[in-house]
Amino acid sequence: MRVNLSHTSEEYIEEVILELKKYDIPIIIDTEGPQIRTGNNYEIHLKQGKGIKIYNKKILCDENNLFLTPLDIIEKMRVGDIISPDFNSALLNVRDISYLEEKGYILCKVITGGKVGGKKAIHIENINNIKLPAFSNKDLKSIDIAKKYNVNTFTLSFIDNKEDLIKFKKIYPESVFYA
Repeated sequence: MRVNLSHTSEEYIEEVILELKKYDIPIIIDTEGPQIRTGNNYEIHLKQGKGIKIYNKKILCDENNLFLTPLDIIEKMRVGDIISPDFNSALLNVRDISYLEEKGYILCKVITGGKVGGKKAIHIENINNIKLPAFSNKDLKSIDIAKKYNVNTFTLSFIDNKEDLIKFKKIYPESVFYA
């Protein structure tokens, strides 16, 4: 049974593993890896021409408010950046970053409206050369939980170099992984 960390809340990882262990079936942990994602848990509809605030903290998401993970990614954005959530289902343009330090959000304008599903991948034009950590904090916590319950099979999502594989083997030497 595959546990996809991109779509499993951090607080439920241990519970999910314990439930699966009851059935004596193989478990594989699929890391979320260095991927920017939407923070909403459900589909929201963004309307063309409207403004939207993107926060650097977890908030309740709706058509006017959103957060991305990792949470600090918006600190790397600049006015003019194009944000494309959920495989180009909508397009956002960063318009104002002046509220970031004091209020914790940036302002964007919805260039192309559309539906954005929960925990969907994000592409941000102009910052994709920024190297995100190979393993998110959720990944690292999940590895510790997996060790505790002798779950040692992983798929390492979005890993693109040998150094990250070596790092994983140092974190969990007894593991088997697929990249």
